[in-house]
Amino acid sequence: MGKAGELRRLLNYAPITDSDDDQLFLTRAFLNPDLRQRHRMALDYDCSVFQTLNGALSEVSLRWDDSGLGYLRNTVTGSSPALLHGNGPIKAEFWRLTNYLGRGWSDSLGCQHCPPMPPPTVAQLLQRQSELPYLTVGVLLTDPAPFPDLLLARLAEQTYPKQRIHLRIDLGPGASARNVHLAVRDFIDNPVHEYASIVLNNASDNLAFSPVSARQILLVNEYNSDFIFFVEPIAQLTGRDALTQLVAVNRSIVAPLLVLPGKLWSNFWGALNADGYYARSDDYLDIVSDARRGLWNVPYVSAAYLINRRAAQILLKAGAFDSKRLAASGVDYDIDFASIARSKNVFMHVLNTLPFGHLTDNSNTTRLHASNDLWEIWANPVDWEHKYMHPDYWRFASDDAQLGDFEQPCPDVFWLPLVTPSFCHDLVAVMESFGRWSDGTNTDPRLEGGYENVPTRDIHMRQVGWEAHWLHFLVKYMHPIQLKLFQGYSDKPWARMNFVVRYHPEEQKELRPHHDASDYTVNLALNQVGEDFEGGGCRFPRYNCSVIAPRLGWAFVHPGRITHLHEGLEVTKGVRYIFVTFVNP
Repeated sequence: MGKAGELRRLLNYAPITDSDDDQLFLTRAFLNPDLRQRHRMALDYDCSVFQTLNGALSEVSLRWDDSGLGYLRNTVTGSSPALLHGNGPIKAEFWRLTNYLGRGWSDSLGCQHCPPMPPPTVAQLLQRQSELPYLTVGVLLTDPAPFPDLLLARLAEQTYPKQRIHLRIDLGPGASARNVHLAVRDFIDNPVHEYASIVLNNASDNLAFSPVSARQILLVNEYNSDFIFFVEPIAQLTGRDALTQLVAVNRSIVAPLLVLPGKLWSNFWGALNADGYYARSDDYLDIVSDARRGLWNVPYVSAAYLINRRAAQILLKAGAFDSKRLAASGVDYDIDFASIARSKNVFMHVLNTLPFGHLTDNSNTTRLHASNDLWEIWANPVDWEHKYMHPDYWRFASDDAQLGDFEQPCPDVFWLPLVTPSFCHDLVAVMESFGRWSDGTNTDPRLEGGYENVPTRDIHMRQVGWEAHWLHFLVKYMHPIQLKLFQGYSDKPWARMNFVVRYHPEEQKELRPHHDASDYTVNLALNQVGEDFEGGGCRFPRYNCSVIAPRLGWAFVHPGRITHLHEGLEVTKGVRYIFVTFVNP
């Protein structure tokens, strides 16, 4: 630092080329006594003005003054330097520190350059719709892709006006699972989605498809958009204001914070190690736990992020989306993308001012079944519950619920809202896809003795590989209900007989009176009376009482042995499906 004239003369004391070492050039100038005296040169030994960070991170710490402004303190000299210098390998940490310096984040003031809260309402956004920038939203559905229907539905619920959004859905060559194609078809066919445009790109349309080449297509076909928003299969945007808030911060690249529920895994890195891969920054845990909310400059983002047009053009020119180059290098495309962004000083940010959503775990996602999402009960319980648990179930499972809250159509027969129509449809699809229904005779090789006293046409859960999942369901979701319905019966539920029964007028249309081999039975209706079938129901002869209008997704729960003799009433038209569990036989 010095007067312009002095600096100009100093820089011309000897020839220097672009390939020369500028630090060596200036060091030699300072070591020259004549030059040092002539230009009155001095070194800032105490870091009173300048602070270089490379090799000196252990000597500095973040502080905040009484007004909430952040500054850096040199703990060795006790100085508070005004200018910071971070070059080369220290850049990522230098950028992290800038999150707190000046009018950055502080304990007392929080984020000082974040969008105003609360976010604008839908009515306010629509009122100034013509002023809002256009977005190109690219949904990259590769396989495995758990809960693609939820991803698309939540995207449709974003408050950002759809008339300002060009939507493109890219299906990877592996996206052959039934749930992916059904989700996309239902979404595209929904007339309420009034996007500026919708384009669907199938793998068959582009044999060289990869997530990277899909992004390249998106960037080339920008529809003259101001921003491009990428969404990968593992991103679930549950926050309806995500797009609105990301646009409002107006950064080169900004990602909504998405964390794997119950884990510390997220869609950003706070720091880098010496090899350019993940390292945990000092503030990472505070950010992913939302203890600190704000806008954070970070060295890596993934899963979902917004790029402005200028940054996209820089990255495209730099080869960030060159799938052929990437295939030859063998580097992960997100890591390669972030590396190029850092090299071009295209800053990446992550925003966590609001809960924007979460990640899904696709590490064990299968595409072997007709309805793969049913198998996600362990890996992704949050989305599994959202898709499959009846919304009223939680009221009956709460600590406040009492026995008297349960409706009893017959003595000691209790109605329970248990699962959603999606669960019912998906389970039926799994059974019909499997297709090996028993013949309804007393001979049953699936049983240990080979004999069934009260046979039905059915398929067992263990035949389709879902028995362990259902037993987990019983412990997690039926046990709290069991404690309310059968007081004193506290054993965790277990069942060997878990099966879907199919009633059909030309196959098995009814079931004779019998007792179940259970402590209690869960009888779940999987389709709708009056729409899918006519007739049906369950009669309890001893009480001269019948349940003749089964409710889709509701179970009636009743004792099994001795007390509750019952029979299946005749199905006169259509096909009826029920899911029966004999608990603790």
